Parts: sequence; structure tokens; C-alpha cells
Amino acid sequence: MEPISIAALIAAFKKALEIFGDSKKVMSLLRGLFTSNKKKAIPKDKILKQHAEFKRIAEKAILAKNAKIHRQNELNRLDEIHGLGTSARIIAAEEEEKKEKIKRRKREKRKKQKQAEFRARLFYWVKEFLKFVIVIGIACFAAYWIWVNRCTSGNC
Repeated sequence: MEPISIAALIAAFKKALEIFGDSKKVMSLLRGLFTSNKKKAIPKDKILKQHAEFKRIAEKAILAKNAKIHRQNELNRLDEIHGLGTSARIIAAEEEEKKEKIKRRKREKRKKQKQAEFRARLFYWVKEFLKFVIVIGIACFAAYWIWVNRCTSGNC
């Protein structure tokens, strides 16, 4: 350090000692000047990712809310045009369609499961039948080989 900065530091310490009167307070202030209490800076790309994620979630929530409001406005408009109770019938019909769709999906799932079970059983029995055919084939080949190589004369 240069002599001027040392002199300035001593003068500042004396002035602070006069103002505060306690050397511990002055030392803590000086320590605070020379040390950094700053938090670690978050990388800019991480901030941008967090911001983009928040923005995406917020947009999704806003779109859902707007769609709900738009649907309710449309139902109110239909009630005004076609009379009270129209929106209730529409909602009931939609719920029935949803239930029917769920039932249809369950039926399709059961059907696929039954088909898979049938294929598995069919594959098993075809495999067992082929094993049986192979065993019979080997037995027939062995019998034929014995028959061909039998001893027909007296000099065997």
C-alpha cells in the first residue's frame, strides 16, 4: 500500500473511533469494507431456464383459465338463445360421451388382453405339438434305421 492510502486509512479509523467511541464497532465496519458479503451470483443461463419454465407454466395456466371462461360464456350465450337448461343438457351429453368413451376404451383394452392371452395359449400349444411331432419323427427315423440295418441273413 502507498503511504497516502495508509495515512487515509489511519485518519478514517481515528474519525470512526471518535464518532462511534467503541473500537469493536469500528473494526466490524472496516472488516465489512474489506470483505465481500455478496451472495454467489446465479449463472445467467440458469436464470433464463427458470424464467422460461415459469413462463411456460404461467401461460398454460392462463390458457386453461381463459378456455374455462370462454366455455362458460358460450354456454350462457346458448342459454340466452335457446332457453334456460340448454347448457345443462349440453353438459350432461358431454359427460355421457366421456363415460361412453371410457367404457369403449376399457372394452378395447379387455379385447386386446384376451387376444394376447389367446395368442400366448395358441403359441404354447403349437410349440408343444411341434415338440410331439419332432419326438415322433425321431422315433420313426430310429425305427426306419433299425429296420434298414437289421440282420436278414445268418451271418450278422
